[in-house]
Amino acid sequence: MLKRIWLWFILPLAILLIFLIIVGSLIPKEFYQAHTYYSCSQDYDHHCCGIFSFLICKITWGAVFIKWHSDFFIMFFTGIIAFYTISLWWEAKTSSEKELRAYIFVKDMGIMNVANPIQPPVGILPDAPPEGYAGRIVFQNQGPSTTYSIKNFGKTPAYKVSHLAAIDVREYPLTTPLETPHSNEPWTTPIPPEGITTKTLRYPSPLDPSQLQGIQNGTLAIYIWGRITYLDAYNRSHITNYRLFHNSVVGYTGISTDMRHCSQGNDAN
Repeated sequence: MLKRIWLWFILPLAILLIFLIIVGSLIPKEFYQAHTYYSCSQDYDHHCCGIFSFLICKITWGAVFIKWHSDFFIMFFTGIIAFYTISLWWEAKTSSEKELRAYIFVKDMGIMNVANPIQPPVGILPDAPPEGYAGRIVFQNQGPSTTYSIKNFGKTPAYKVSHLAAIDVREYPLTTPLETPHSNEPWTTPIPPEGITTKTLRYPSPLDPSQLQGIQNGTLAIYIWGRITYLDAYNRSHITNYRLFHNSVVGYTGISTDMRHCSQGNDAN
C-alpha cells in the first residue's frame, strides 16, 4: 500500500515540484516581476493573450512561488521521505518478526483403545488379526486415550508455553458449546525451534454400548480440544485453539485411529 502511494502520488508530485523549483531558479528576477501573475491575468482578462500563453504565465508564477517558498517545500518533502523510510523499516521489521517468531500447532494425534471391531470390513487390513488393529481395546478398564505432540514450527523459541486440553463424547454434528479447558495453576515450559512436547488424555471410563453405537453410526463422536498459549521471542502473546473428532465418518471404529479437524474451534494468532 505504501509503495503504491509513493509511486503513483508522492513521487510524481515531488518530481513536479522539483521541476518547478528548477524552472523558478532559472527565471531572471526582472522577467517574473514584469511578466508574472499581474500582467498575465490582466492580459487574459482583456483577451490580449491566448490560453496557451496564459498557462505558461501560470506555470511561471507557480515556479516563482515555489522558489520563494523552497525552504518550506524542501522541509515538507524531506518529512514525507523520512516518514516513508520509517514506514518501510517498520514493514521490514514486522515481516522479519513474522518470519522468525514461534508458531505452535498440534503435530500428530490419534485415538486408541476405542473399541474392538465387531466385523472388520472386507478389504480393510485383510491380513491383520484383530489384535493388530490400532484402535482396538488394549486396556479393558480404561476409555479411549490419545498421546499426541505439539511442535514449535518457528525459527525462535516459544516461552511460557501453557497447553490445556480435554476429551469427551458428544453429539455429532456438535450443537452445544465445549467448555474451554482451564487450570488455576497451568504448567508452562519453553519450546525451542523445531521442539516437540507430548500430552496424554484419557476418557474417564470405557465407552458404554450406547456411546459405542453412536460413534459407529455417526451420531456421536469423541472430541479432543485444547488451547495453547505462549510468548514469542519478541514478548508477544499468542493463542492456538484446536478441536478434532473421531467417529465412523473419519474411519472404521476400532480399526482407524485417525482424528479430523472440526469445521469450527481451530484458530490461531
